[in-house]
Amino acid sequence: MSAIFHNPPARHYRLGGLRINNDTAIQWASRLKGRELHPVINRPTVRKAIFDKVIASRVIFRQVGEVAGVHWMLVTQSTPFNGYKDMDASEIPQFEAGEKEAIARKLLEEAGTSSHYE
Repeated sequence: MSAIFHNPPARHYRLGGLRINNDTAIQWASRLKGRELHPVINRPTVRKAIFDKVIASRVIFRQVGEVAGVHWMLVTQSTPFNGYKDMDASEIPQFEAGEKEAIARKLLEEAGTSSHYE
């Protein structure tokens, strides 16, 4: 009998930026659209409303994480990466905050969500 080894899923890039939870994203997008958005049914509308708001500032908005509908990120940096899921955080190079992070913080402040990010 032979042993079966499973490699953890590969991660080919790293993202850096400010992460917000789904509730914060729904509230922000609802204010932008002028109506209450449903967290599941209106997920594409949430993405588009906030993406359209931030893209002129050279910031990207997208879902992040292993489970859909939990976290979103104002992505300010990205780079190729040769890693894997659940690797030790001390082995993952960290980004240095810069001009785009300041822009993202200002966008969140203007949206009234400046205290709801990581």
